[in-house]
Amino acid sequence: MEKLFKGAKTVIKQQKILKIFLYKWVQMCKLWDGAFSASW
Repeated sequence: MEKLFKGAKTVIKQQKILKIFLYKWVQMCKLWDGAFSASW
């Protein structure tokens, strides 16, 4: 049971990191999009 709990915690931690990474990536894309729109 303890092993299962630790495994679940690890998965949750990885999902959080993934969400943060995706969020930052989307923000970067929007930033680039805005920069390109402004330069044209």
